[in-house]
Amino acid sequence: MGGLVRHAYLIAAHDNPAALVRLVEALRCEGARFFIHIDAAVALKPFTDALGDKPDIHWVIDRVRVTWMGWSQVEATLRMLGAAHPDAFDRYTLLSGADYPIKSNDEIARILSRDETEYLTAWRLSDRPSWQHKVQYYYPIEQIPIRNYGKAKARRVFWASFVRLRRFFPKRSMPASLEPWGGSSWWTLTHSCVSHILGVVRERPEVVRFYRTTHAPDEGFFHTLVMNSPFAERVHRRAEYERWRAETRPWERVDLPTEKARMLPDEVFNLRYVDWSEEFTHRREAPAILDERDFEALRASECFLARKFDPVRSAGLLDRIDSELRRSTPVLGAMQ
Repeated sequence: MGGLVRHAYLIAAHDNPAALVRLVEALRCEGARFFIHIDAAVALKPFTDALGDKPDIHWVIDRVRVTWMGWSQVEATLRMLGAAHPDAFDRYTLLSGADYPIKSNDEIARILSRDETEYLTAWRLSDRPSWQHKVQYYYPIEQIPIRNYGKAKARRVFWASFVRLRRFFPKRSMPASLEPWGGSSWWTLTHSCVSHILGVVRERPEVVRFYRTTHAPDEGFFHTLVMNSPFAERVHRRAEYERWRAETRPWERVDLPTEKARMLPDEVFNLRYVDWSEEFTHRREAPAILDERDFEALRASECFLARKFDPVRSAGLLDRIDSELRRSTPVLGAMQ
């Protein structure tokens, strides 16, 4: 690759229209187009009113009501990919309305124009024993939402019983002898890789049917399709992962804190800065809402995107990112 990078940004959002405006304005450049899915649980009009009618923006009209950890998250992404794919972009980047670039658009283009690398965090589930349940058992998350289940008595009883008893359930087998992989939901892929994914969706319904009832399929479906294909060899730092695997023997079951502590950071692979330190320090959210305390870490990062940002708590940090890291003029008042 070289020269102008034609880039499809796939943005999944459900709140904060002003934050979406700031994100799009930051990423807007020659060659970039935006394919936006707004959760069907909320009104579309505040977002379209905020961004206006621009030729580089495509709104997914056939929207999905998104269920946390459910297949609908994958479905929303597939609809954005389906809208973008006919235009044969060089890169497709999935991000949320809580993301923001921490590099200039020119620098992002330089990173992505080096070669045909796939920026995807992917672990064999056999290397993360605590994740294997995600595909081993039937999860009816779309029918019985798991988010905040403790606040609804019927769902609380169901999911508490499910987690306690699932080890007694028969374990499912992966379709077509696929090896299960998983990782961060956020990625940047090439056109040929996206073509492969959409081809599997179209031609192998048994794979889609299986993943519809897994746990958090957005953290496994795309990863499994990529890593069971020739594109696995193009995944960023794949060799580093294999060296880590040989030295660490991660498939040997250990306690959960040890398993998490010895994993390589997601950002090594997908170039997304996310602070998961709460899992060890219990001082912040998981993942952390970034603020000005995080500026120097962002400055030192090789990543080109970061998350999560909040319109109020991250306002000062976003202005510093624009003025000092991206060398651009802040969109004054856009997040207020």
